[in-house]
This record gives sequence, C-alpha cells and structure tokens, in this order.
Amino acid sequence: MSLPLNLPTIRGSDNLPDQLYAILSRAIIEGRFRPGDRIQPDEIAAHFEVSKIPVREALRSLEANGWINIRPRRGVYVQEHTAEELSNLYETRFIMEPRLARLAAERRTPAHLAKIRASMKQSLEALKRESSMDLAASNQAFHAACAEAAGNAYAAKIIGDIEVRLQWYYSHVPMERTRQTLKEHEMILQAIEAGDGQAAEEATVLHLEATRKTALSRLSNG
Repeated sequence: MSLPLNLPTIRGSDNLPDQLYAILSRAIIEGRFRPGDRIQPDEIAAHFEVSKIPVREALRSLEANGWINIRPRRGVYVQEHTAEELSNLYETRFIMEPRLARLAAERRTPAHLAKIRASMKQSLEALKRESSMDLAASNQAFHAACAEAAGNAYAAKIIGDIEVRLQWYYSHVPMERTRQTLKEHEMILQAIEAGDGQAAEEATVLHLEATRKTALSRLSNG
C-alpha cells in the first residue's frame, strides 16, 4: 500500500531508527496503517530520504514489540488484531487496576488528584471536538494517573504499556460509548477523592467490564 498522508517528518539525522519507529508505530496505533496492510520498506526509505539501514532497524523493533510481522520473501505486514490478545490485555487489567484504584484511594495526594482531574478535563475538551485520537490519549492519561496515585511505579509502567496497546484496538470508539466512559471515570475519581477504596475498586471493575464488552464486540464485528 502507499504510505499514509501527513506522516510526521524526520528531525535531523540523529537516532533515525528510533525516529522511524516512533512515527510508524504511531501511524499503526492511530489506524493510518490498518491491520494486515503491507508496508514497503523501500517506500519508507524514499519518503523520509534515508538509507535502508535505519528502516530495517526500525522494522525489527516494530516486530519485536508486536506491531508488524516480517515474513521472509513475502514482505512486511501490520499485525492483525486478535481476540486472544485483547482478552489477555483485559485479563491483566482486571488483575491489576481494581487493586490499584483501591490503593490510589488510600495513598493519593492533592497532586495526584489534580493530575487525574486534568486528564478528565482533557477528555471533555476532546469530546467537544469529537477527536478520537485526543480522547484515546486522555483516556490513557487517566488510567496512568490513577496508577501513579497508587504509588507503584512498576504497575504504572505496565498499565501505560497496556493502554498504548489498547489504543490500537479502539482508537475509533463511538462517541456514545465515550460519553459513558467519562461517567465511569468520574465515578472512579470521586471514590479516589473520597478515600473510599472499596468504591474505587468496584467502580473500576464496572468500567473494565463495560469497555471489554465494547472492545470485543467491535473486534468481532470487524
């Protein structure tokens, strides 16, 4: 396929593989490269006016992180969405996030609460613009901020990685579902603000159940 329009430009010649990785992974996450699309390394090199060496390095990193498949003598293809991966991502969230929400209610500071509230404000502004990309980013920021409030940097890193992967699955969630998501986020935040660990945990479980149902439904319906 031809390269998507409006790809960011390379900034200088430093760390070309990393720059290419960032640009291409973002294009995949945002759906500009669709699952199953073929990526032409020669087109990438020509578009960015770089040699094939940094392109190959970037593609190897993309494959190592599960964004593409490099098939010998057949080409480079964007990874497909799978119900198994989506289920595994949510299984991990169910193991971690309700407990983290409880801990956040017990450990949160005014700075943590301000950060969570700021992500909510970003979501509301993105909803007004009906910007699916900004909504996905603010959703990611909300869950990362809640994990940070729990005071566990390792867990926050894992949740952040999961949210990036999930953004690839539902970067174009219907606005109706997004409005409900924001209501669920508000319930979680109110419980954390009140220091009510049980309510925060229960609200998080309800939120995860709802978003998992939406994500699996959209995947099965193509």
